[in-house]
Amino acid sequence: MRWLWVVAVLALMVFLLFRGEEPVVDDGVERRERIVSLAPNLTQVVQMLGRGADLVGVTRLCPDVPESVARVGDHQVDFERVIALEPDRVLAIDARIQEQGMELLRRHGITVEVHPAYSVDDVRRLVASLGASLDAEAAAADYIARLDEVLAAPVVSDPPTILFVVDRSPIYVAGGGSFIDEMITAAGGRNVYHDAEWSYREGDMEDIVRRDPELIIDVSLSPEGGGATPEFWQRWEHLRAVRAGAVEPFPPVQPGPGIVAWVERLRAIVRTRRP
Repeated sequence: MRWLWVVAVLALMVFLLFRGEEPVVDDGVERRERIVSLAPNLTQVVQMLGRGADLVGVTRLCPDVPESVARVGDHQVDFERVIALEPDRVLAIDARIQEQGMELLRRHGITVEVHPAYSVDDVRRLVASLGASLDAEAAAADYIARLDEVLAAPVVSDPPTILFVVDRSPIYVAGGGSFIDEMITAAGGRNVYHDAEWSYREGDMEDIVRRDPELIIDVSLSPEGGGATPEFWQRWEHLRAVRAGAVEPFPPVQPGPGIVAWVERLRAIVRTRRP
């Protein structure tokens, strides 16, 4: 009967070799691929689509990822570490920044997908694309529908003017070419730099004073600030937003799944501050 045992083993080996792309089930979780994400917003989209268990590598900048997932760098990626993880695909937002590293991955037979994610339209395309390739079309469609719903601009007769500060070392502000500009409009406000074609630029305080925003949103402020106007802005007390105490902290933002929650949060601030 020894020959029967040999046949059974051979049959099992053939099955394992040619079984194709069947998902692997481990502790009840299907893992279809090994994915490395090189940007926080890409990581968040994978998680939002319910495929977070497929992540085997992320950057240190990616929040809310289990410690068991390898870290492959921050702004500078350790591409040798990425290769060692044997991923099926690597997700990036801009191959030009680390072109040599991306080419190294390709030479090792690793699929590199570049998904630009800078605008709201980019986010729609990103979610739809990954939803299709990760077998998560329903989750992708649900998110896109919610995104479009929350971005539907309300009819506001006199929207308050808003300065959105993304950094203060030095001061950087969001212009009309940014996804933040779309968020402000959707929240019922008007970006003081809505007329600017650039997305982000170092702020000119003389110009900011001239535009005199009614509300300042500053992502560099701690939410635990207690409501007091921070020292930096106290120096600019001739700004009406500072005089009115209308300087609000806000979490760091990026074009990704968080847009929905950020618009809703910004809308609540605008409603509270609107005269």
